[in-house]
Amino acid sequence: MDLSALKDPIPSLERPGIYSLQCSCGSEYIGQSGRSLNATVKEHKTDYLKLLKPKPSRKGRRTSSTLDALPIDSSPPPSRLRNRGIGSSTGISAMARHCYEHKHQFEDIANLLHYGERGNRLNRLEEVYTIEAVQRNLRTGSNILDDLSAVFLNPFLRFNLNYNPQ
Repeated sequence: MDLSALKDPIPSLERPGIYSLQCSCGSEYIGQSGRSLNATVKEHKTDYLKLLKPKPSRKGRRTSSTLDALPIDSSPPPSRLRNRGIGSSTGISAMARHCYEHKHQFEDIANLLHYGERGNRLNRLEEVYTIEAVQRNLRTGSNILDDLSAVFLNPFLRFNLNYNPQ
């Protein structure tokens, strides 16, 4: 008798790993987290709500959104920010930024693609899932929201998946 079968399975939203966030327009974000998927989705949603809420000025008057107040930085993110849904040094998730800029509602449509703890193995798997998402989205005409310059680090995976960025 398999005693592990007697345990209650852990719901996928309570597990860490590689995940996909879907926007209602068809855009997709692939990321990874060492925390539960629930906690990660809440962070993306918190970023979105920060963008919607006007930032108070010193005199108590409301000014522009958080996104407008942040400096624009087109340089690649530092390695500590990679693979966390952060497209620049502003710290705002790519999904939150997309929903805000295109006036979409942020929806909690998330799927755990692969369970796993943080590490090199999960980094490589995230690359595979991201490349597959890019190829799928090229066929369907939808958008991938990942900062691709921060994800594709392994030429061997690109070759095996027949991915050649243009």
